Amino acid sequence: MTERIIGLVHTIRLVVDRVHDAITTAFPDFRPVHLMDETLLMDFAATGGVNARVRRKLLSMVRSAEDCGASMVLVTCSSLGDTVYDVQKFVDIPVLKVDEPMAEEVVTRARTVGILATAPSAAAGTAGLIKHAADESGKSVECKTFLCPEAGAHLAQGIKSFNEYLAGKACEACPQVDALVVAQLSMCGLEDFTDESSTHGKIFTSLPYAIRKMQAMLNS
Repeated sequence: MTERIIGLVHTIRLVVDRVHDAITTAFPDFRPVHLMDETLLMDFAATGGVNARVRRKLLSMVRSAEDCGASMVLVTCSSLGDTVYDVQKFVDIPVLKVDEPMAEEVVTRARTVGILATAPSAAAGTAGLIKHAADESGKSVECKTFLCPEAGAHLAQGIKSFNEYLAGKACEACPQVDALVVAQLSMCGLEDFTDESSTHGKIFTSLPYAIRKMQAMLNS
């Protein structure tokens, strides 16, 4: 029987293990194939956004996944924005943005949406995605940004310090909004350091919603 594959495109190592564990649990009949290029975010930071070089690199990674037989590709970096849609035009398998299903879900549940991010560029991209999802569903939402400026310093001290810091910022933000969206998949470890009593069930992270959407796509 031909091996079934899911392609996973990353721009940071921090997310690989969490995504791998989630994919192998949700899709035991599929083999996850990881493709990572950290220079994508370097290019993004250098130019302040997506340029032609970023698009070429992303397309190369997605085409590599397609060439190895992947049934679909999940792009785990939220900073790449609409570039994922551009790439979709050049391959014959579905390409999903990791945060798109989360955005579609949160606009059905909240009118005031907080965005927790480590950088203004990530927050802006997520805000645009949420507003687009709201427009598509005929909803009206207000986005509030909560930045975590000391995230890098905490990450340098270790992943536990990073996640604890983010969890604290999330707990501060939750009382001010109906829902709190975690903008970057690399921040999702904060869930391990929060509970219902401190966040009131308001935190939205992208991976569970992406997996649910992937299941629907692969079973259609």
